[in-house]
Amino acid sequence: MLLNLFFSPSLFFTVLSVLTWASMANGGLAEVKGKHVQYSKFLGVGSQASKSSNTMLSSRAAMVLVYAPSLINGVASFIFFPGEGFRFLLLKSAITIHYGKRVFE
Repeated sequence: MLLNLFFSPSLFFTVLSVLTWASMANGGLAEVKGKHVQYSKFLGVGSQASKSSNTMLSSRAAMVLVYAPSLINGVASFIFFPGEGFRFLLLKSAITIHYGKRVFE
């Protein structure tokens, strides 16, 4: 029953699979041709993009802004769900440690 739910041979999932495959193939071909995806934690440092962009946040402030809510949720899970078992404790700990590391980088 679950396999039919998650892997149903519907037209919707078939179309999504084809679009995903086509998008990934296009990205791969672009990389082979030398048109690389422009992404970086410090986008545009030392290039013309940094001179023309109007960024208002530093990368450090943006990372704190993005990851702090998840860290707060991880810490709050210890308060709101104190005795949910060992597996849940491991999950809460992993989430809190991961996002804590991201915020304090």
